[in-house]
Order: sequence, then structure tokens, then C-alpha cells
Amino acid sequence: MTLDSSVLPSELVTTAQPLVGLSGLDVQRNATHKTIWDAFNNSKKPESESIQYKLLPANYEFPVSKPTRQSYEWYQPKGILKRNWMLKHLHVLPAVVVLFQDLEWNDPQWSEKQRDCASIIQSLKHSLQGRHTRLAVVLLQKGAALPPQSDDLLASERAAHLTNNCDINAKMLFVLTHNDHLMGQILRLQSAFLELAQSCYTQIMKQIRSHKDQLTENHKMLKIRHLFKLGFISELKLDQLNALKHYRQTYANLDELRIVDTNCLEIKTIAGFVNYKICRLYFKVNAPKDSISHFKTHINKYRSRAGFKELVFEHWAWLSVQYSAFGELFCEAVKNGLAPLQTQHPGIYFHKAAEYIGKRKEAFMQCTALGPPPTTTIGGDGQPAGPDGKQSTTNANSALYSDYFGIRGTKTGEPVSEQQIICLVQEMEKSYNHSAAIIILLGQAMAQYKVYKCLRFRKKLAIDMAEEYLKSGDHSKALTLYSLMLSDYRVDKWYTIFTEVLLKTLRSAYLSASVPHFVECSIEALSPRIAMEKAERILILENLWKVFHNVSPVSSSQIAPELSASWQTALTTFSSPIKLDLDRLNDLLECKITFDQRQIKNDEKLCLRLYIRSIVDVPLKLKNFSVLLTDLKSNAVRVPAIQYCEYDPNEQPAKDDLKPIEEFILEPHKCYRIVFVGERYQFMENVDVHIFRLEVQMGSERTYAVLSMREKLNIQKGFKNYNPHRDCMEQIAVISSCYIIPTFHLGSQTKQNSQPMLTNEFYRITTKIMNNSDLCLQNVGVSISVPQNLRNNVFLTTDLSGPLQKISSQVQIDIGELQMQSTSSVSYYVTSLIEGNIELRQRLYYQTENLHQTKAAAVLASSVTDSPSTPNSEKEDLAKLLASDRTGQKYTNSHNVKIEYLNEEQVRKIKEDTVVVPCVEEIKLIGRFYTLSRQPLARAYKSEDFLLRVNMEVKAPNGVDVLGTQFISDHNIIEKPYKGQQRISGTKLRLGTRFEDLRLLNSINCSRDWITQNDYLNNDVQLTFSRSRTPDHGAQQVPSSSNRLPPDDQFNRSLLAKLPTNATIIGTAMTSSTGSADDFKVKPLNTSSGSGSGAGGGDSLLLVEEFGKSITKMKNIYNHTIDCVQLTNNERNGFVNAALCAVSPVVAPVAGGVSKGRPSESTGNDVSGGAAREKVLIFGVYCIRWCRSSSPSMVNESKFVINGIEVIDPPLNIYCYLEEKMYVRVPMTLRVTLRNPTRKIIQLQALLNSSDSFMFSGHRQLNVTIFAFSSYDLLFNLYPLKAGWQPLPELQLDYVSQAAATATAAATSINSGPQSGKGTPIPGVMVNSSDAATSNTQPSGVDSSDSTGSDGLEAKRKAELDSLVKRWMPKMVFIHPPTRK
Repeated sequence: MTLDSSVLPSELVTTAQPLVGLSGLDVQRNATHKTIWDAFNNSKKPESESIQYKLLPANYEFPVSKPTRQSYEWYQPKGILKRNWMLKHLHVLPAVVVLFQDLEWNDPQWSEKQRDCASIIQSLKHSLQGRHTRLAVVLLQKGAALPPQSDDLLASERAAHLTNNCDINAKMLFVLTHNDHLMGQILRLQSAFLELAQSCYTQIMKQIRSHKDQLTENHKMLKIRHLFKLGFISELKLDQLNALKHYRQTYANLDELRIVDTNCLEIKTIAGFVNYKICRLYFKVNAPKDSISHFKTHINKYRSRAGFKELVFEHWAWLSVQYSAFGELFCEAVKNGLAPLQTQHPGIYFHKAAEYIGKRKEAFMQCTALGPPPTTTIGGDGQPAGPDGKQSTTNANSALYSDYFGIRGTKTGEPVSEQQIICLVQEMEKSYNHSAAIIILLGQAMAQYKVYKCLRFRKKLAIDMAEEYLKSGDHSKALTLYSLMLSDYRVDKWYTIFTEVLLKTLRSAYLSASVPHFVECSIEALSPRIAMEKAERILILENLWKVFHNVSPVSSSQIAPELSASWQTALTTFSSPIKLDLDRLNDLLECKITFDQRQIKNDEKLCLRLYIRSIVDVPLKLKNFSVLLTDLKSNAVRVPAIQYCEYDPNEQPAKDDLKPIEEFILEPHKCYRIVFVGERYQFMENVDVHIFRLEVQMGSERTYAVLSMREKLNIQKGFKNYNPHRDCMEQIAVISSCYIIPTFHLGSQTKQNSQPMLTNEFYRITTKIMNNSDLCLQNVGVSISVPQNLRNNVFLTTDLSGPLQKISSQVQIDIGELQMQSTSSVSYYVTSLIEGNIELRQRLYYQTENLHQTKAAAVLASSVTDSPSTPNSEKEDLAKLLASDRTGQKYTNSHNVKIEYLNEEQVRKIKEDTVVVPCVEEIKLIGRFYTLSRQPLARAYKSEDFLLRVNMEVKAPNGVDVLGTQFISDHNIIEKPYKGQQRISGTKLRLGTRFEDLRLLNSINCSRDWITQNDYLNNDVQLTFSRSRTPDHGAQQVPSSSNRLPPDDQFNRSLLAKLPTNATIIGTAMTSSTGSADDFKVKPLNTSSGSGSGAGGGDSLLLVEEFGKSITKMKNIYNHTIDCVQLTNNERNGFVNAALCAVSPVVAPVAGGVSKGRPSESTGNDVSGGAAREKVLIFGVYCIRWCRSSSPSMVNESKFVINGIEVIDPPLNIYCYLEEKMYVRVPMTLRVTLRNPTRKIIQLQALLNSSDSFMFSGHRQLNVTIFAFSSYDLLFNLYPLKAGWQPLPELQLDYVSQAAATATAAATSINSGPQSGKGTPIPGVMVNSSDAATSNTQPSGVDSSDSTGSDGLEAKRKAELDSLVKRWMPKMVFIHPPTRK
């Protein structure tokens, strides 16, 4: 048994439920009865309707009712509450007794069974005489249930006979049919039983109230007893609010009792019972604040009521029970949905209960003046257990037991003195295991603090639990808890708390004979962070070295032979090493480690220096220093220490001062330098080697500890000394990584000509490759590539033998095997479209043997795999090191040697260099457009002949030979033969030499209808390649869609029929054997805006591919473009598909040498940036064939894009035809062809004015009607009168009627109106101010908004027609003198 103050009785903490006894069920032998019993027990009902069932055997004895007391006047109770009263109503005396009988309505033995049932009922009534217990009968039947009120006469009659014979109410008779709906009937029976039980408890409460009314003011204890009984019976009745009311009345009446030492225990016990009930009911009615408030009031009221001084520990036990019980209630409320806070949760009360258990233990030791209680096994509830595992009761004395709670020594009736009771209680307390109870309560509190995120206080509870384990003698569990908390307090850097925890951990390790923990704690205890005296550190160090030499440590406070035996066993079975991470422990050493050099070659030894200083107060004996290095790719390499010496920054150390390092003593506050030297070829080339970890051993050969350090290496202090010379460690410059320089055995020397490279020239470059090593190199080669910013401007090739030159942005020349001390030469050609310094990327490569793999494999394997101290988390540490160090990677990337490991034996090395080739311009070209009358042309008309004047200037420093020129027109432009054109050629043209060329062009489409390659491929327009060349013919014939060929086939047949096969004119793709239409399309050059000086007004014809795509794909270029075009008789070619990139707001009208990537010079009529972004037409390509004067065999071609001008639809085309030679007094014919390009009929009046130089024959004035898209010829017979340059008679054209003129103007406005908004000069036309005035009359449509009336509109139409006549009619002709006959 236990003391009343140590634990609450089970009947108090059990949930009060009405008790119903079931009689007549034979669950052992009858399966039906077993099913019914299980159904009653397993039925799920809410807590407000729950019932406790008790199976009553046939011979069950009910408690006998006491006789009713007539008066309480002279009655003096011995106590407040009897121990057995709550047990009786909870588990012994049922409120309802139900008798189950197997009885059918039509049973043949009905009369006999009826008598048996009646006799059983009478026996139960006799046993329950004086009780308010209700009796009920349940008939178990197999058929359908027949209620007594049914029409079945037999059932009604027999039911009435049964109730009469049993002397019970008809409502107490129930029928239970055993069928599929058994559970539903059980639930209905439960509801009926609950009503009967509540009626029974109502009668009991009436009886208690009647007794309570008889009490006087002198019966305070009886009044408290009756009020408690009313509250408890209300709980059984499931009336929680009424029960709470009676319990509060009970608690209030307890305050009226006078508390002395003799009744203090009883009053506190009953008060604790009532408080428990009140707090529990408050939680159930969802009033947690009231529950907590009542509990605090209860504790404050009775905290000072200690009772006997000799039994003060009993008071602390009572307080502990109060807190732990309330904590359990709080936990139960949280499970039911209560939301606690960090400042108010069950863990607080469990911790308080543990504190009071500790006070109980201290008070007991003070009261008895005894040592600590004997160690006993912990039971499940914190009570001492006997040898069989059950709680021992041998020390319990019957003299301490009584019938009432809180009263001792009244059971036997023998008189017992207070001194005897105190001695018996103290003797019983001696067997109580206080530490076990404290540990259980602390465990519960820790679980709660963890749930509510109070981690710091949870650490404190863990320390308290470890201390209790240590006091109870369970040293291993204490060591486990201390070790877990040690790391947390170390991170928090609470050194005062940490010192206490560390010393307790060391003590636990000593008492549990744990060698690893003892060594770790001893080493960390040497740190100056630990607050202890130097003598204590010396003692710890001595014990540490005793353990290293397999000798048991000694302690001044612990002298036990069995502990020495445990240590000897542990030291014998222990196997080294003990791995300790100094980064995790407190500071013992200051270390700075550095490489000797920032970079070394692979065949050199790797050297490091370690500067180490001990900050502890005692000397340390260390040995076997080693450094683990890593390149962040392969495994780590261990480098051992070979020498050491004392370090003084003010003195220069001599080589003789270095001593071989075996084992030396590290004196306090002295700095030492330790030298590490590694082997050759331990790492791969082109890697950065980092310091991964420092390792050092401490101990003997058999038992030793491996101390490792990584994060605390090379730590920089946050606040340095004012004078850094005072601290030698701060003067050390640290090199944290070492780069392994890759060796490259090839050398190159590039030889160029003395003359600079010219644009559009295939320039030869020769590179000499040398092998100066003693190795035979395999797969030697060189690769030349064009940088990304020069792609599509610079091209490379290696072969110029055929007519097709394969060009690309990268060439690769394989040399093969290159013997030692030998050389080889390679040549390639480069051509550029831009001038400037051309930077080419040259890559030399070769294959050789992997020296690192062959010579260092054994070193790597032995240095890492044999290391016992390599941690399991090495990959994680490598990842952290890689993330923290970025400078080394940048240093690695700064070198131009790349290493590729092909396999375990072969390695490929690649070195990148830059070859700079200066390039200058060869020929500068400027083009201008003119009319046939040699006036500058700013806007051309469709089907109008005009001139292209090309001016060229030699820019080559050493001169060139021009071999020929050729203009390749676009599909929309026709080039006509021009007699004034002369063949351009010249040899040894020096710098600054100028020459020009004239071309007669005609546009067959206006700007609006300009046909491009995309239009053709998208089938947006219908094309034909058989258009008429003369303006005399009518409209162009467009083939029908049924006879039209597919675009590609039609395009190919029209163009390839005029060319031989295998001829690429200006193609950018590879030429097929039969040729294709794409060969005639001039591709755009997408130059980068950031390359060179920018693009000019046009772009090059040559293109490798779109920028950034397939840069190494081989392309072909035909360097005989002029010859190929001449094979077509200069017929119309394909589309010139070139894109223009303007880099400045001023764009030249016609660009020459645009492919060289420079802006052309402006020659007049500059336009703004907005106009430059308009669509620019491409009229063709101008090709120049040339060669250097010094090397005539190398023929080159320069190609220039000719940017066009705007082309519009004219309202009328006028063509004038004269004889080739005219003589005086010889008749001649003047033919003027008028063509109507519009869809309206034009009516004109033509008049040829008189002239002094000519006579006329025939009509001089005609009325002409020209249908849509038709022509009309005006024929005039002239007779020259004078020789020399004579003015022709002036032709005057007028519209016949205003309606016709307006219609013609409207048609003209429709055709040319959209172009009027683009009336800016197109790049390529030079117009001065005087010329602009001459050609300023624009034959475009007139905007109606500018007209102020019909007269003004007619005048403008007349002026427009006159400007057309002046533009296309010749003013002067040359008349030859008469021939001699």
C-alpha cells in the first residue's frame, strides 16, 4: 500500500459511470449469452450516455444495507470520507440489476420457468433490501418479439402473469430477440437501463439530502461528507453541472474546518480529492481558465499547511501529486481539443511535480538524518519493486491503515502514539524510489516541452534527468543524456553552464568506464574555455595519459574496487582509434596552414607549412601530423609531416633548426612550424589543390586519439591587436590552395607575309609546330576557329585548288605523330569581309601518357584507404569546401591549357592561343543613280531606264591589278547594254587610283510590288521569267494556274537553263551536281552589332550560316562569279536576298564594300534615322575581280551590294526613239511611244512645237486615246536644217478633258500614293541642291488635301505631265553635216 499523500486513489480518477449488473448470462457455456454480453460491452455510446456493465454470478453477494440512523445529535464521525464508499458505488452495488431468462411465449414448460424466474426475482429483492436498486427482466427469445400490448392474447396474458408473479412493473419486462438486428435492440435496451439507473440515483440523492437536513452546525464533517456524496452520485447520474455545484459547495465547507497538525493530512487529502473533481469537471464543460484558476487557488491555500515537522516530506509528496494529477487532466483536455500555449501547457505541471519530489527527497533526508536511500528497481509507477518485479509491501504496517482517507492508526483499535506513527511513516518512505519518480515526471515534461517548441527549457530538463540517473546509479543513461546536451550547450557558448555539464559528463564517463567519452571529455576539459584551476587540469591530463597507457584512472572522491575492475575490462576490450573533431570541441590549438607556393608544376613536390600554438595551460604530447589534400574531384591525398621547429617571426630560421618530427611536446603558448612534403604526380594537372583536413595523434601506440581539424584552420580574428607584431600568428600570410600548372609540350610560331591582308582576299598563313620535349606525342593537330563576334565575316579554308572553295568558321589540320625534338608546318587561308585586326583562335592538341595515373595510383590508394580517420561524411565536407571556395576555380580558368582524360592511360591536352592578322580595305566603292539626261535620280519610275555610276578607289597599300567587273542584277531589275560602258581593267594600280563604271538599268516592278525570295517561296505572287524586254509590248502575260509549274521547279528551269552545271555564282550553300535555284539567291549577312566598326548601308553576299548555328559546317564559295554570270549572257538572275543593318543615323545612299563591315561615305541627300529604318531595296551586286600585283596567280573577287532607290508607278510612260545617225537635209523619223500603265483610258492632245533647226512634214497636232495597259506611237517626220548640236522640237502633251485628267490623276494617286509618304532619297544617289531643283518635280499622285480648287488641281496635273515630257524627251541631238557624193 502507499501513503494517501503519495497517490490519488484509482476510484477517484476513474470516470464515474452508472453501474448496471447483468444476471442470468452464462458466457462460458452459452454462445448466445456470450454474444449478448459482448454486444453490451462493445456498443459505442457518447460519454454522456455511457454505462458500466458488471456480470453478476448466481451467488453474487450484495453489500448489506446499514440501519438508518434516526438522529445525528450525539454522533461524532471518525473521518470525513470512507475508503470503500466510492468503490462500492462504482464497482459493487449496481443501480440496476437485469435478469436474463431464455423463455419463449409458447414454451411448453412456461409454468415451471415462470416460477423459477419469480423465485430468482424474490431472492434478488431480499438481497437488495433497503437499497434503491431497480430490477428488470429480459426474456431472450429466438422468434419475433411480441410486446405485451400486442393483439396476441397469449403473449399478453403470459406477460401479465409473469409480472404479477415476479411482483414487478410491466415496464420492467423486456424482450430481446437474437437475430440480425441484435445491436439495434441492445442500444434501445441501454437507453432504458440508463433511465432506470438515473431514477435509482435520484432516490439515493433524496435519501442523502434527508440525512443532510438533520445535521446541525456542529456536524461540519458530516455535512462535507454528504455534499461530496451528492456530487459523486450526480456524476454517476451523468449530471456534470449538478456535480460541479455540489463539489464546489464541498470545497467551500472545507474552509470552515480548523486545521491542526492532527487533521492536516485528512483535510488536505479530501481537499485534493474535491479539487481534482472540480478541475476535471471544469475541463469537461469547456472552462479551462476556471480550472487553472481554481487549481492555483487550491495550491496557494494549502502550500503552507505542512503538518508535522517530522513528516514535512509528506507535504511535498501531496503537492507533487496535486501537480501531476492536474497535468494528466490537462493532457486529457488537450486530446479532447483544447489548444494550449507555450506559457500554459501540461509540461509546466509535470516539471513542478518533479521539483516537489526532489524537495520530498531532501526533506526526508533532513528529517531522518540519513544518507541517500538505497538503490531499488523502478516500478511502472515510480514505486519500489520487489524481487519478483511486483511492488513490495513488506514495510507497510497495518497500524497506518484506517477506514477513512487521511487518517492513520484507527483500524486495529489499538492505541498508537504520534511518535510511533511518525516512525512508521518514515520507515515506509525509506523504501520509496524518489529518483525513479522524478525521472518519470521529467520525461513527461520533456515530451510536452518538445511538442510546444520550448527547446531551451527541454535541455534544462534533460540535464535534470541525467543528474537523477547519476544519483540513482544508472551511469550509462546519465552519460547518454549528458553527451546529447553537451553539443547543444557548446554551440550556444554558455561556458559557465557548459563547464558544469562537461564535468558531470566526465564523471559519468568515469563511473560507467566509457573509454571514448572519457578521452573526449578529458581533452576538451583542457581548453581554457573551461573554468577550472590549473591543478585540476593537470589531474585530468594525468588520468588521460593513464587511460592511453591502459591504466585505470583515479578519482579522489570515488574509491571502489569494482570500478577499477570495470575500467580494466573496458581498456582490455577497447580498440583504437578514438576519432575527435576539434572543430566541434572548444578551442585547444591555434593553427594556420599554408602552401609554400600558389602554383607548382606536376613534377614538383608539394610543400606546406603548419604554424601551431597551444592555448591550454598544460603541455600536450602530439605525434603523426598529417594533412589531407583534395582537388575537389578525386580522392583525398595524405601528406605527412617530416620536420618541425620553433617559430619566431623576428628571427630568420636556419635550416639546421629543423628537427625530424616523431613525437614532441607542444608547450603552452609557444608557436611551432611544421613542414609537410608530398610526393610528385599525386594530383592531376590543371586542378586547384585545397587543404581538406589536418590530423594529429595523441596517445600511445595501442590506445590513441586522432584529432582532426578543418573549419578552424586559418581562422581570422574579428578584432586584431592594435600592434600585429605582438602576435606571431597574425603575421602569417596564408595560401589556401595550390594550382597544379599543366605542362604543354608543343610550341607554335605563326608566319605571315610582310604585306597586310586585304578584305575579300584568301590570305595564306603558315604555322610552325615544334615538339621540344623528350616525349613522342601522338595525334598532334591544330585547329583554327573564328571567334563568335566575327562569325559570318571571317572564313577559313585549306584548299584553293578547285573552282569551288570550301569555307567554314573552323578548320582542323591533323599532323599525326610528332617525334621528340622535331617540327612540322601547316598552312591555311583566311578571308575577311571586314577590315581591322582579325583575331583567330588557334588550338594545339596532342595525346600522351597519363603520368598521374601510372605513377601516383599506388600513392593515392595507400594514403587514403589505409587511413582509419577518414570520416563517413567526407563527401559532405567536400561539398561544403567546394561551395565555400570560389577563388581557386577562377584561378584555374585563367590558364589556356585544357586537359581531357580519354581513359585511365591516355590524356589529351589542348592549348588555346590567339593569332592576330591585320586586314585593310582593298577597294572603296561609291555608287550613284542618274537619269538618261545625266541628272541625279532620287526616285525611279517603273519601266524607266536609268544609269548606275560606280566610282572605285584603290585602298590596298601595295596596289592591285583589276581584272574585270560585273554587275549582277536582282530579279526585279533588268540591265541593258550601254554603249558608253567601257571594260574596266588595269595593272599595278597604286594606292589612291580611281576609276568608274556605268550601267544601264531598268526596273520592272515598283517598290510596292517588289518581289523577294520569301514572296516567291510563299507563293504570294505569280512569277514568270519570260517577260518582254521592250516597252512597245503590252501587258505581261501571266500563265494560268493550271499550266503553272511548282515554284521550285519553275524557278530552277528558268535559271538553270542559262547556266552550266556545277557552277555556283554567289551561293552560300554547298552546290549540288545539277545546281539549284538557291545558288542564285544572295543571302543576308547577320553581323553582330558589337563586332568591329559596325555594318554599313548594305551587307555582304557571302554567308556561312545564321549567327550562332552550325558554326563548323563547311560551305562552298565560287571564286569565278564573273565567268559564271557571263555564261548567262547577263540575263536576269535570281533574288538578291540581303539584309541591311544601319549603325548610324546617317546612311549612305549607295554602299560599296559593305561586306567589309564599315559604314559607307555619304554623298548627299542624307536621311534621318527614322527613314533609314524603312524598307531598302537591293538592285544587285557589283563584282570586281582583282589580284595582288606581286602574286597574279591568286585571283580574288570582291562583291558589293547595291542598295536601290524607291520605284513608283508613273501616270504615263514616254519612250523616244531616234535614228543612230542624222544628217543635214536628210529626212528622219521621230517616234514617241506613249504607254498607259494604269487601268483607265487616257485621252491626250499631242503637239510638236516649231523649231528653227527642223522642218516638219505631216501632222503636228494629234488627239490620242490610249487604253489601259496599251501603247500608242507618235510618228513625226523631221527635216534637219543645221549641223551640230541642235535642240529638238518640244513635245507638248495635254489632257483632252478635265474628267479624263481627274480620272488619270486618281489612278495615278492610287498607284503611286503609298510611295509618296516615303519620298526620301534611297541610299546610293548623290543629289546636290541644284540637281535637286531640276528633278524635284515628282510625277506622283497629288494629295487632294493640297488642292484649293479644280483650277489648281488641273494646273498640277499639267505640270506633272510636262515634267514627264522633260524627263524622258531628249533636248539636244547631234546632226551630222551632209555626206559627200
